[in-house]
Amino acid sequence: MLHYETPEFTTRVPRVCTIASIALLSGLVLMLLATPTRCDAQPVRDIGAARLENAIVASVDGRPVTLRDLRAFEQGRGRLLPPEQRRSGQTILEALVSEIMYDAEFRRNGIEAQDSDVDQYIERLLAQNGSTTDDVRKALASAGLNWDEYYERMRREVQRLALVNRVIRSRVSVTPEEVKRYWKESPDYATPDSVEIAHIFMPYNHDAAPAEMGFVEARVAQAYEKAQSNFGKAARHYSAGPTADDDGKLGQFKRGTMSLLFEREIVKLKEGEVSEPFQAEGAYHILKLVKLLPPGRVPLAEVEDQIRERLYGELLDERFTRWTNEDLRKRYHVTMHYERVTSLL
Repeated sequence: MLHYETPEFTTRVPRVCTIASIALLSGLVLMLLATPTRCDAQPVRDIGAARLENAIVASVDGRPVTLRDLRAFEQGRGRLLPPEQRRSGQTILEALVSEIMYDAEFRRNGIEAQDSDVDQYIERLLAQNGSTTDDVRKALASAGLNWDEYYERMRREVQRLALVNRVIRSRVSVTPEEVKRYWKESPDYATPDSVEIAHIFMPYNHDAAPAEMGFVEARVAQAYEKAQSNFGKAARHYSAGPTADDDGKLGQFKRGTMSLLFEREIVKLKEGEVSEPFQAEGAYHILKLVKLLPPGRVPLAEVEDQIRERLYGELLDERFTRWTNEDLRKRYHVTMHYERVTSLL
């Protein structure tokens, strides 16, 4: 049998199968931690009358799959299937048939997963989800499952990833044009409009006498009047803020990232306008909307690798699903009889 050595296997496979594997099994970890894995509709358990237990619901390369086999799978390792595969007896049967075909392909390609491979794969999954082994063990126990069942499910996933790499990887590629098109069209990489603002900061003493506050308010009025015509000069003369010497310029900010008070005042302004003085946190403030910058996009260079990996994972998952549902089913002469059998119940 062909063994996949741990260092090569555990670093290569998860990176290649981003969507097809990591998302699926990360989802499984999160699902277990969130709520016990159950199938409320009980799609298989309650349908098997004794007289039909040996009824053939599928055939894989001439091997019959009976209703009893399906029930045993559903009550056993099928409990670790994701919800979408447990929604009905038919989907559980589909998963069982796929497992039978994968087992045949593992043998055909000499694919095994050593314990060290499985251990490192689980460690990576847990690290990505910020979980621990104890977290998963507790979640498994609350769902009536055990660590050995989970561990063997991970072993099969490691083998499946090796199979993906063996038969699908060379068929998948992502072009620079596809990356650029996704970057242009995806809202994930859009940036909100931004504003460039300047600020005059005039603090005062909360315990100041009325006469002193009158002096402060007079200075604020003078600063506001001057700011209308020359904000930079007014900031240099009146502001006590750290950017006073730079004409009060605070820089650029994305909408929604400033304090609520600043957001409230800036939204009232057009480009070049100055806000009326307002009080906040022991000071008077005057703002200028220096420039309004329209929405844009995160620079492609910063996210190009991320997009390529994402598209590659999605395409890999799509191709592997098609290979399973079309090529493998032809190779192993799969026939399905679930609906016909269950119609007899």
